[in-house]
Amino acid sequence: MPTANPIKRSNWIAIVVVVLVFGAVVVVAKTSRQPFSDPQFAVKAAQGSLAEVELGWLAAHKGQSETVRAFGERMATDHTKSKAKLEKIAAQQNISLPEDLDKDAQKNYEKLSKLNGPDFDRSYALEK
Repeated sequence: MPTANPIKRSNWIAIVVVVLVFGAVVVVAKTSRQPFSDPQFAVKAAQGSLAEVELGWLAAHKGQSETVRAFGERMATDHTKSKAKLEKIAAQQNISLPEDLDKDAQKNYEKLSKLNGPDFDRSYALEK
């Protein structure tokens, strides 16, 4: 049955991505022994966005299925925007943000970049 205000599939994907990223930040924050300071939170958020941008562009270019390519492009685009907003706020607060992937994200990027076809699609999906 159609709803009065149907949400486009791309909007649903964006909502799911935001929920997943927020959930990941909450998990990290809850498993930390000490609460994050504002600079620590900004650095962690920047690391996550940077990883999503790099992995998203990788998926947009290496994905076999159109769904993986489209999702990767959406992740890269959305996280580029959120990273830009974070960078603006961080600059106002004199917070230095990372410009390179952290070790785990770099390792994941290198692993995925060696895969092709359905192996890439499957591994990328499992990382999400």
